[in-house]
Amino acid sequence: MKKYIEVCYSLPEETIIEIEIIQLMEAGENIKISKSEIVENALVYSFHIFEEELEYVDILRAIVTDFIEPVEQTYTISVDVIDKLDYYAHALGISVAHLIMASVKFSSQK
Repeated sequence: MKKYIEVCYSLPEETIIEIEIIQLMEAGENIKISKSEIVENALVYSFHIFEEELEYVDILRAIVTDFIEPVEQTYTISVDVIDKLDYYAHALGISVAHLIMASVKFSSQK
């Protein structure tokens, strides 16, 4: 049985809107999905990309990405996914919020 916890991340409004758009698109197809499920699915979808990026970690650490006026959002995500997200954030030297932003972007483009 999966264990879930509530986590809070500061995300830019653009990412929050993308999550809402994905939710609306799914609702249009009669699929009920929560914002937490969208974030978790996006992360799971992106983990293989993060794994590939580990070999370029020094280059990635050199990239500076700032976002304007982050908004705190709370999601309920499985502990396994949170642990893996924390691992990649530490290994890549990139904030968890930036990894979530990238995951949502990857997910919305598939």
